[in-house]
Amino acid sequence: MSARWDRHDSAFRRAVLDAAGGKRGEEPYATFFGKAPPSTVNAYGIEREVEIGRGYVALLASEVGAGLRTAWSAGWATINDALAAASRAKKDAVLAEAPHDAAETLYIDDINKELDRLEGDLLKIFPGERVGHERWRASRNAGRDATVST
Repeated sequence: MSARWDRHDSAFRRAVLDAAGGKRGEEPYATFFGKAPPSTVNAYGIEREVEIGRGYVALLASEVGAGLRTAWSAGWATINDALAAASRAKKDAVLAEAPHDAAETLYIDDINKELDRLEGDLLKIFPGERVGHERWRASRNAGRDATVST
């Protein structure tokens, strides 16, 4: 959705520059891009893009010449609403997923604690033995090395 906004913004910038006769210091270009040159607009985040687009809509509504207003007001309103809705949907999805991620992490932590406790209990039962993955891994790797070299 942000890519659609960027394309719309680029086309709008070209139209405003054309309306200014190709001169960046002339109106309406100076009105729209005097404080924020168009080259910096794409560096902003989605919320900032929506804010800039809404500013364009407000400027278009107050613009004396009807040419840009008629051609661009409806498009800016539509693309801004769509981008804002997509941004909200993304945030809602992330917020909905966050508790599941936290629950999964806590569940894994509980399992790891239980495994540590069980390993400690086994060491109490078999004090001379080192129970754990080191011996198992060594025996497994020894068997694997034997089959590879054959």
